[in-house]
Amino acid sequence: FEIEATSLLWISLVFALVLKQNRWGWMLLVGESAFLIVLFLGEITSYKRFGGANINTALLGILIRSVLLVFLWRPQMANFFGVAPAIKWRAVGVGAVLGVLFVLYFVFT
Repeated sequence: FEIEATSLLWISLVFALVLKQNRWGWMLLVGESAFLIVLFLGEITSYKRFGGANINTALLGILIRSVLLVFLWRPQMANFFGVAPAIKWRAVGVGAVLGVLFVLYFVFT
């Protein structure tokens, strides 16, 4: 129940920020997309080692998040939210680094 409530709160927060055309909404959505792409890639690469991964679900997740990331990355969308090019790269970088750390944590524990 706690994870579901947290997920619902997170989705509501990001959705509200995006609706208000807030820069933080764009950054959180882009960072989360990069984070999840790395997680899905980690799930696919660890399939043979650990088993139990659903590769089709991971590939679909990568596809959906990549399309969203490409859509948000366009200059028109970044300008709409008032995001500078340096912020774009930082948002993706932070999301990707957190994703790698998360995957490494689960691989080595």
